[in-house]
Amino acid sequence: MIISKLPNVGASQISVIAKMASDFNALDLATDHLDYNCSPELVDLVAKHMHYGRNQYLPSEGLLSLREAVSRKTQEQHLYYYNPLDEVTIAAGTIQAISTAITALIRENDQVILFEPSKEFYSQVIKLNGGVPVYVKLKQPDFHIDWDELNRALTSRTKLIILNNPNSPSGSILSNEDVEKLNKFVAGSKVNIISDESFEHLVYDEVHYSVSRFPELAKRSLIVSAFGPLYHTNGWNISYVLGPADLTKEYRKIHHCLVGSVNTPMQYAYAEYLENRSEYLGVSHFFKEKRDLFCGLLENSRFKLKPSQGSYFQLLEYSKISDEKDKSFVNRLITDVGVSSVPLSLFYHDSIDQRFIRVCFARTDDFLKKAAALLCQV
Repeated sequence: MIISKLPNVGASQISVIAKMASDFNALDLATDHLDYNCSPELVDLVAKHMHYGRNQYLPSEGLLSLREAVSRKTQEQHLYYYNPLDEVTIAAGTIQAISTAITALIRENDQVILFEPSKEFYSQVIKLNGGVPVYVKLKQPDFHIDWDELNRALTSRTKLIILNNPNSPSGSILSNEDVEKLNKFVAGSKVNIISDESFEHLVYDEVHYSVSRFPELAKRSLIVSAFGPLYHTNGWNISYVLGPADLTKEYRKIHHCLVGSVNTPMQYAYAEYLENRSEYLGVSHFFKEKRDLFCGLLENSRFKLKPSQGSYFQLLEYSKISDEKDKSFVNRLITDVGVSSVPLSLFYHDSIDQRFIRVCFARTDDFLKKAAALLCQV
């Protein structure tokens, strides 16, 4: 008989919603399945390196030329240098990178502070490692950190804080003042930080303030970012981890056991493609146009919204439409309206219901117009 390590965890609820949407032929605004392909040049680069015979294992820490390119890009954007030899690691996607980081940094009964709404796997991996999640809810209306509540959550057992900036699913971002406050908050403590910055290039109207912009925070942080949202290549599932040598050393011990090596020809392709700065500097404008189009199309709907500050997710508040629980409302949108979405309550450990649904605007313009027309009829 097997005793489950995660007894209350089943299939991803988002995958259940996606299956239901497929059954009812609903327009998919629930998943982050991007509705357009990556650059043909990038595809050609992968094929080129496959033909060159670069199809065998690389060192587990990743291709050196890719780590060097990531280091240069990070220094250019955030003014902080990570040594590609021992402070940059290529990972097999964001979930693997963050799960490995959690495993490396916590021990039995360590407390880990999470900000909700948060990605569901954060708490699952903490529990798998014997840690204790401590939940701090971001505050309405803009999903900001309540620093008094964070201070109350801090104990002598707190070993780790997990950030998600930009936040998925709320689309909120940390301001320069927020990161300065965090810097002061952890000063003099032994608390480490994992900063999930997968959507760092998808920030609109403001600046992305990475924890790497603050040297004292950088020295206690593992930062995870991703190529998928940057180049429309989520299915390639390659990310990278930045951190000081001492934390990276611990990270790589676990990484080597779990991964061994990350896709070789794609690493070569990314290393070459990163030389084109205009590609990664232009992606924010690309998604901002998607956001503005979608929000504009819903301007006369009964949904209430504040345009997302980051990521390709948008929250819609529906209290003027219905007093249904968000899960029921999502089901009705699928069956009666023909549009799928995700209830915000899925991103809270206690399933708190605030009458919000999450949609993804990483779709073609025509798709967004069709979906918005249906939502405006609700």
